[in-house]
Amino acid sequence: MRNYFLLIVFFMSINLYSQIEFEKGYFINNSGDKVECLIKNSDWNFNPEDLKYKLTEASEIKDAGIEEIREFKVGQFYFTRHKVDVDMSSDVVSELSGQRAPEFQQQLVFLRLMVDGKADLFSFQKNGLHRFYYRMDAGEIKPLVYKRFQVNQQIRANNYFQQQLINEVQCEGINTHAEGLRYSIKDLSKYIIAYNDCMGSVYEVYFNKSDKGILKFKPVIAVGFGSMDVESGINASGEKLTGPTFRIGGQVEYLLPFNKYKWSILLDAAYETFKKDATLTRSFDADLKVNYSSLNAGFLIRHYFFLNTDSKIFANIGINFNSPTGSEVLFDNTNRNLDPVLNSLDSGFNPMFGAGYSVKKLSLELRYDIRKVNGHNFVPENYDLRWKSNYSLISLSLAYSIF
Repeated sequence: MRNYFLLIVFFMSINLYSQIEFEKGYFINNSGDKVECLIKNSDWNFNPEDLKYKLTEASEIKDAGIEEIREFKVGQFYFTRHKVDVDMSSDVVSELSGQRAPEFQQQLVFLRLMVDGKADLFSFQKNGLHRFYYRMDAGEIKPLVYKRFQVNQQIRANNYFQQQLINEVQCEGINTHAEGLRYSIKDLSKYIIAYNDCMGSVYEVYFNKSDKGILKFKPVIAVGFGSMDVESGINASGEKLTGPTFRIGGQVEYLLPFNKYKWSILLDAAYETFKKDATLTRSFDADLKVNYSSLNAGFLIRHYFFLNTDSKIFANIGINFNSPTGSEVLFDNTNRNLDPVLNSLDSGFNPMFGAGYSVKKLSLELRYDIRKVNGHNFVPENYDLRWKSNYSLISLSLAYSIF
């Protein structure tokens, strides 16, 4: 069963990663020609060095490098090519420089245009570096200087970018003071936008200004197939118990506010049941009854792969805390003075994996969990029941987002 599930996930993964999103956009080549095309929107968290595009839906995928492209735009991503000074100073605490001044290297890069007006704001992010640049009246692009450094084991900051804004990007009507700005897209874009407003400049914003995630609640119902391999327990060692399972619960999902909400965090709570009877013939005859039910609380990370505006495929991985409740392992008809019984099973953490399909508010998920189901009950002069088993569960769940 486990190999079968992993095979399903493997083939689904191939299908997931084969989904390439091409959206309408354009690029301008070195000759100044504007080429309308379909560009692969990779939801860049870094500044690219090339792009993939198609002239039509049916045409082949082509590559164009930074030496061939002056600028390109797709969705809210607008990249322009420039040769600029990039501060290569590390921001990792253990690697901080003792030098206050930035350590510039001139590089040919695609800068992401964030705000386009009388004052422009650009962003560059790659290999752990995140730098911002500004331009006034379509003039020279300059780096906004910020650097953390270390002196006598104390971390200090060079906030020269604040002075740059005071000197060159100043308007009497701006309410935000440059001295209090953080070196972040939120603070810097707010200031640049306020400056353009103050100057009466027409401007465009090429990023999602909202930094809020999306919260969803989903009731969930699931049916599945459980398999319990018994390692020890009176004369049940070696038994394999299989049967249907049922789960009911709910999910709270928080869609993270980046990459078009492709990443999310889920909190999952559910009640789950598994029941199986068996006739044992090892050592002596007995009847075995397993009634396993548990309250589960899970934490998952999910990634969505969009097929179109209404449907998407997803994959998730997480950890689950299972707490058996009302569970019982009973050995009956053993011809003992007292039939062995165990009604207290151990709680524990276990991994879980899933993949599924979502359309509008409905989602269907195939999930796989594995866990230990153990417990111990000792009754002097009667029995010593040490129950150990490996439990695996594959289930198909249906969820509906009510908000």
